[in-house]
Amino acid sequence: MKNYSSNSWIVNVIKTLQLYGMPSFNSLLVSNFTKQQMKTLFVKNVTKYWSRKLLEDTKDKTSLQYLASPPLETNDTHILWSTVANNVHEVRRAFVKAKIATGTLLLQTRQHKFGLSQMSICQLCGTEDEDICHFLVRCPALYFAWEKYIHTIKDMVIRDSSPDLWQTLSSDDYLVTQLLIDCSNLDLIIVDSNCDVEEIERFSRYYCASIFYTRARYKSQTTGRHPLHQDCCLSTSTLLN
Repeated sequence: MKNYSSNSWIVNVIKTLQLYGMPSFNSLLVSNFTKQQMKTLFVKNVTKYWSRKLLEDTKDKTSLQYLASPPLETNDTHILWSTVANNVHEVRRAFVKAKIATGTLLLQTRQHKFGLSQMSICQLCGTEDEDICHFLVRCPALYFAWEKYIHTIKDMVIRDSSPDLWQTLSSDDYLVTQLLIDCSNLDLIIVDSNCDVEEIERFSRYYCASIFYTRARYKSQTTGRHPLHQDCCLSTSTLLN
């Protein structure tokens, strides 16, 4: 038998079986499992492991704080992807939204955290650190990129629920950010069964893609900073209400 630290095939099999809580290699060799029973056992244990890992990651990693945890399972397709139409533009929008939702979009705060930039402040408006909330709802330089989409989402919430619900959402940057990233993880929306979660999700992809490409276009300019129009310099509550 090879040493456990070996990188041989048999040792890797043993480690994999232990990782997923499977019977030992020798036990499987002498077992009377049919091919289908073995497959069912593997699928069950692997799914159980990654479901638990997914739940732990969404709790421990701040980059995943806006994503739904339970009842999301490894075999489920997240609403971000399950509502995507079969065309290139929709897939591209979903890809952008996925980067935002999983915290892999390198905003200034993340670049600064990993030593990729000396500043965490937003390079477009220069008013505050560019974190996910600033990028999605507070940056005045991106206001005209998302204005029409936020008003459409607002109309959906008011149409299906009430102006009071929208007033509650729009008064808190965190709630608006949650609504845009994963509305299926927002209790205020879930408890109100009248709200069309899939429709909100589709328009939030337009919203996220619009500001993502606008930001990229502004940053590609020589100055890297968008010349703000005076009317853009409004408070968050003014922009959202």
